[in-house]
Amino acid sequence: MGILEKASPTVTKVLVVGCLLRCLFAIFVAMCVAAPKDPVKGVGQETELEAINSGDTAWLLISTGAVLIMTPGVAFFYGGLAQHKNFVSTIMQAFIPLAIVPILWSIIGFGLAFGDTAEYSNGVIGDPSKLGGLMFGVGAAPLANLAATIPMTVFFMFQLMFAVITPALIIGAIADRVNPSALCIFIGLWHLIVYCPMAHMVWHPTGLIRKLGVLDFAGGLVVHITSGYAAPLAAVYLGRSRKSVAPEMGGSGSEHVKEPANVPIVMLGTALLWFGWFGAVLGVLV
Repeated sequence: MGILEKASPTVTKVLVVGCLLRCLFAIFVAMCVAAPKDPVKGVGQETELEAINSGDTAWLLISTGAVLIMTPGVAFFYGGLAQHKNFVSTIMQAFIPLAIVPILWSIIGFGLAFGDTAEYSNGVIGDPSKLGGLMFGVGAAPLANLAATIPMTVFFMFQLMFAVITPALIIGAIADRVNPSALCIFIGLWHLIVYCPMAHMVWHPTGLIRKLGVLDFAGGLVVHITSGYAAPLAAVYLGRSRKSVAPEMGGSGSEHVKEPANVPIVMLGTALLWFGWFGAVLGVLV
């Protein structure tokens, strides 16, 4: 304790983050050790491995990679639009979901989104104990009510890419306005409280919105509406930057016009997003 008291705040943060990463790595190792050696059958339905279609599987793998490219696309797009001094930090903030969401998705997120509807939830949330909790039931065999011709592991990864890109879309509204630690907490809570229930309600066969007849093929509800509402709400909550507020209103008024850091980088991000979106749209048709 004496060493930590003498350490600088930066060193303390590094030590805390290092301990958290070690704990997460230990959980990952435990999951790998506990994983069954034989192919896991889909929970609730005995779908045989012969039902796997190699063409559908290969196509969805390609689409998964294409959707993954959208994350650096968002990073370049927002980074190029930011101020020069915030160029690198904005890019790194857009990559934060790629570090946090996969861990939560593997532990509980996939189960909340695609597990069987929890009792008394009326189709709002899934039950991770039946599917997806610590990747329970996520194996080589397909699950007929989710992806009848695709291994659950591939479906798991494809949906993970959507879960990663969605909070990354919010970064543009709060870029250079929030510190990384607060952003990490926000992304984790938002993923579990907003994204996972919305994904279950819209994409799961017994979801509340799905049962009303709503079909969302490419994430218009789950991805764009959730992030589209969260972004302005987060910006309103943070308020205007004091540097952009006129002096008579209590600000410094030193930043009325913000020039983009790098327009070619913005175009590069746009191209990556454009390419990745083809993978998102075409992958859901499998």
